[in-house]
Amino acid sequence: MADRSANPEFIASDLLSQAEHGTDSQVILVTDSEKTIADVQKELKIQLGLLQRKAFAAKSLENSRIILLKNLPEMISLINEYAPEHLIIATKNPMKQQKK
Repeated sequence: MADRSANPEFIASDLLSQAEHGTDSQVILVTDSEKTIADVQKELKIQLGLLQRKAFAAKSLENSRIILLKNLPEMISLINEYAPEHLIIATKNPMKQQKK
C-alpha cells in the first residue's frame, strides 16, 4: 500500500522480493497515485533486469496487479478484504493508518 510519498525504488524492491518466492506468487500494489504507479513500473523494469531469479520474478509479475483507488479509505478497505500475508504500508503517516 503506497501513496504519493512512497519511494518507488523501495516499493519495487519489496514487490520483487515477494515475487521471487515462486512463479505462482502474486504481488499487489494498492495506491491512490497514478504517478506512483508510473514510477514503480519504471523501477520494476530496472530492478528486474538485475535479479538472478529474474525468470521467477517475471512470471510472478504476470500474475500480479497494480490497483489504483480513489483514496486511503478505499485502499484500506481493499487490503482488509484481500488479507495479504505480507503488507508494507508506505504512506506519509503509516502509523496513523486505520479504518474508521
